[in-house]
Order: sequence, then C-alpha cells, then structure tokens
Amino acid sequence: MVDQIKPIVERIMGSTEKFIFLNVPQNEVAGYLVACDLGFLLRRESLVNRVAQPVKIGEYLAAGVPVCVQGAVGGVSEKLVQYQAGITVDIVEKGSSELIHAAKQVLGYLEHPHTENARSLARDYFLWEVGVVSQRKYYEYILEQ
Repeated sequence: MVDQIKPIVERIMGSTEKFIFLNVPQNEVAGYLVACDLGFLLRRESLVNRVAQPVKIGEYLAAGVPVCVQGAVGGVSEKLVQYQAGITVDIVEKGSSELIHAAKQVLGYLEHPHTENARSLARDYFLWEVGVVSQRKYYEYILEQ
C-alpha cells in the first residue's frame, strides 16, 4: 500500500520528505496513530464505499486523529464535519490544480487542533455501547413489522 500512496503524495505535494510512510503490525497501530496529525480514507465513489463504515475511521478518531475522507463514506462524512473531526475532499480523477486546491484545504484544516473533536465523535458514535443501543432499536422496529 505504501508503494501506491507515496508516488501520489509526491505528485501532489512535490516531495515526501515531511511524510512518514509505514506498514506496521495490527497490534502496534494504535501506538503510531496517536502521533498522526490526520488520517486518510480515500476511496472511489461506489455503493459499497458509500454504505460501508470502515473500522479504520473509528481507530483514527479514538486515537484523537481527525480524518480526511473522499466523498460519502458509510454515513460518517456528515458526522466528521458536524463534529469538526475531519474534512471531506473530492480528489478522484481530478487534475493537478484541483489536487493542489484540496491539499491546501487540508493544510488549512490542520492549522487548528481537532483532537478532542475526534475523540468526542468516537465516544458518541463508535463505541460498542452506543452502537448496540441504536442497532437494537432497528431490530425491534423490523421485528414489529
């Protein structure tokens, strides 16, 4: 994955010297995440990507890392903006000027801390205790039909 991302970052940013690219074992991920300024979840638009809610978003937020997403991701894009815990960008199949504009948006977003916002969203939306209650309501509604 690093081999795919690094050339994209270099093309957009002109250099990768201010970035660290790593592949680490799953049991070490949390330790690295807390050192991050921003997590990325960039996917092409598709029905699956629109409705799927990747575990990675919850991991980023729980570590206090705001998230940059491409388009609508599992219904969480709106929550990221609402909580000021992330930013959405539109970069798929865009030209250089649009990519530079998106990069500047992201850098502007990072000028202010969003760590507590990210953790608040994780607590309010991604904890099992919260999810179980909301899912139970859906199941009860379905069973009543």
